[in-house]
Amino acid sequence: MDDGLWMVLLLTLAPSCGGRAESNEPEAPPSVGDVCISELEDEGAFTGFTASEVLVETASAACATGVCVVHGFQGRVSCPYGQSAASDGCVTPFGAEPVSVAVQPQLVERPPSIGSVCSCPCDGAGAGPYCTCPSTMVCVDFVGATAVDLNLDSYCVPRGSLNFRAVGGGVCEAGAANCEDRVP
Repeated sequence: MDDGLWMVLLLTLAPSCGGRAESNEPEAPPSVGDVCISELEDEGAFTGFTASEVLVETASAACATGVCVVHGFQGRVSCPYGQSAASDGCVTPFGAEPVSVAVQPQLVERPPSIGSVCSCPCDGAGAGPYCTCPSTMVCVDFVGATAVDLNLDSYCVPRGSLNFRAVGGGVCEAGAANCEDRVP
């Protein structure tokens, strides 16, 4: 077996039940429940998510489990205040390139810690393996939801995060500095 493929299998399968992969890296990737940044955000032309979308990214390098779930989240994790025009302050998180499109600001009531988190498959039709959600999370089946990438497993999401309606509420505003705790 190719050594590169073997390493991918170890990092993808070993932590899928909440464990952490052994590594010589100074910092371990985020684990279940931690904020994640979807790989879509590294595209300069990505305008961000809308509050009505669900994305289950199952090959995410941003999470120890390989799973990043974005649901009910507006904008980009990497750009809390958004931008009104191309190259107006937002940069891609991994390549630090200017974002070339307008980006909606995040919703004050829907921070990344609720709407964009590392997860793991906790139930499904197949043989697994399936994880046990931490006590701060619940196992949710996204089938039937509006999804960018539909995957048939159920995933752990923060408790109470499904009780959200994408109407009203304020947005992050740089002048108000109301989302400073979200600046990456």
